[in-house]
Amino acid sequence: MRVLRAKEAGLPLLMLEIDMNSEPVQRVADKLAACAACYRRRVNDPATPGTWTSRRTGEEGTVPYWETLYPETGLPGWPPLAFVFTGAGPRALANRMQDLAELAQEHWAAQERRYGNDGYLDFTGKVPLVLTTLDRLQQYGPHGFTWRRVAQERGEFEPLLTALTDTRTEAAYQQREGKRRAAEQARREAERAAQQAEQDQRLQWDAEEDEEEAPVVPQCATPDCERLVDAPVDWYTEIPVPPEDGISCGPCRLNQAYRNRGLRGALRRMRKASGDL
Repeated sequence: MRVLRAKEAGLPLLMLEIDMNSEPVQRVADKLAACAACYRRRVNDPATPGTWTSRRTGEEGTVPYWETLYPETGLPGWPPLAFVFTGAGPRALANRMQDLAELAQEHWAAQERRYGNDGYLDFTGKVPLVLTTLDRLQQYGPHGFTWRRVAQERGEFEPLLTALTDTRTEAAYQQREGKRRAAEQARREAERAAQQAEQDQRLQWDAEEDEEEAPVVPQCATPDCERLVDAPVDWYTEIPVPPEDGISCGPCRLNQAYRNRGLRGALRRMRKASGDL
């Protein structure tokens, strides 16, 4: 297996295997499995030496072994692995690539995460695998429509970086989910606003109806009195309060009753005085 580095081409790291059609396809699949095992291996972080326990459990202080040997790929996940097939006719090579994909599916197939009618493909712990033939590589070059990504929903030949770009990613799903949640929140807020507006309108209508139904109570006709005519007398009195007359309030009617009683008393005294004469 060869290790290619072409940073100027946008690919800092690519594992390359040339298959000459000289061994059973199962052995080729075993090479892919060995590559996946190498990627899973963890060692002590040279910058933060770990313990024997951390090496066994993958705890803090360990890093993937391949990261201690090669630079970052610039792509998510493990370094990509490319197989170039030659040594047979086009149909035989196509069958060989198909057989390899089936035998090594557990190492490249993503886990599909479904959430309702949406989801994403989780390529965590999976080898980004691309295949081609030597004839096609020579015909289209490494940046042409040369490579076939062995992954769900992929089957056409694509340029290398396109083929190595994951589709239906979690980030894209989270973006769609965020838009759906924002739309749902906006819908709920619009519903609440509509319900509040309807409730406010009903309250306004009720208030207007109450104002229309409520009788208009005039103000007391007594000068300098600011009470309404239906204002009651809310204290104890020695004489009965005259009935409502729609002109004066209760206290003013009571005051008038006291004045009337005083006038009647004065008249009686005057009559009595005139009779004595």
